[in-house]
Amino acid sequence: MILSQEEFFTHCYGHALNLAANDTLKQSKLMKDVLDTSREITNLIKYSPRREWIFMKLKEGLPASSTGIRVLCPTRWTVRADMLSSIISNYEALQNTWEEALAITKDTEAKARVQGVSAQMDMFQYLYGIMLSEMRLRHADNLSRTLQHKSLSAEEGQQVAQMTVDTITSLRNDDAFDLMWEKVSRKARSLNVSDPQLPRRRKMRRRLCEGSCEGDFHETPKEHYRQCYYEALDLIINCIQSRFDQRGYTIYHSLETLLIKAAKQQELEDDLKTVCAFYKDDFDQEMLYAQLQTFGVHFQQTYQLQSKEASTKMTIFDIKSYFLSLSHGQKVHLSQVKRLFQLVLVMPATNASSERSFSALRRLKSYHRTTMMQERLTISLCSQEQDRCTGPESNSK
Repeated sequence: MILSQEEFFTHCYGHALNLAANDTLKQSKLMKDVLDTSREITNLIKYSPRREWIFMKLKEGLPASSTGIRVLCPTRWTVRADMLSSIISNYEALQNTWEEALAITKDTEAKARVQGVSAQMDMFQYLYGIMLSEMRLRHADNLSRTLQHKSLSAEEGQQVAQMTVDTITSLRNDDAFDLMWEKVSRKARSLNVSDPQLPRRRKMRRRLCEGSCEGDFHETPKEHYRQCYYEALDLIINCIQSRFDQRGYTIYHSLETLLIKAAKQQELEDDLKTVCAFYKDDFDQEMLYAQLQTFGVHFQQTYQLQSKEASTKMTIFDIKSYFLSLSHGQKVHLSQVKRLFQLVLVMPATNASSERSFSALRRLKSYHRTTMMQERLTISLCSQEQDRCTGPESNSK
């Protein structure tokens, strides 16, 4: 393993996005309160067979068919929006469920919890917050699903993250807010939710006052919720940008870009200087530049990428196939380029595939299967990783 004089540590793109989503939820009071209430709703339904039976009975009686309640999972980062969407689609059934549950619940603590979520769901603030959170987290969940793809490169990860940021930024205008405000207001009228109200005005503490100390308050509820709308958008944009704009990602992106530019025989001096300045004595800059030129010429001859379209579609995985096809002498001849490619391999853009393997291992090798030996465990894991364990003949069938 190659160790540089200066080390850096980075999260994979999936972890970085999960941290960005958590930062957004923590910093936005509206979204944090909505997520806490939604988690309480799912717990009251899923962990009580009686309330779940009442909910399913009421849901079947409604004209609009919908899915059941989804539970928020701490290890699955693509179900946040689905969980909120399941509550929105079953809003009326949930309201009726709390009414029947209160009539049969005798436990004081459980009754207080049911009354709490029922009161929250009757407020416009919760309905507005859950619909706003669902719209924002839907883009984050879509990005997370993309970043967990095992064939994603570092450059492509940065590109799709920027696409998501651009999409959310395009929603930051009054027209998009008015459209959402009308949608939430129409939904609130159909569900008999209370009218929007301004939050209670809180006076600033006297020791913090300067001058008249009148404070800045909104005149109408729409102005207050407009501020919440822009705040939620700004938070998720800034959190994604800050998590994806790190020095480690810049170096990793330069490593990958340097190899791709060399394979395409393009100008690469800027990326070469960045890589050599960071890794210092690990690379001889002049020798690396010469080997990159040799690598580019031989790569073009091997894959015959004369057409512009074929050169544009080339990825880091094509370079991986190229190195696997080289002989021992050719790898020695391109030793500096090989070392460069090894650095790309040991810093994957996503490690979702490996985590799925460990999750599957945890389901197989549990505390109750203490006598399972390694041979049987290996056979079981082969069924989970069929694309790696089966040969090309099996894949063609």
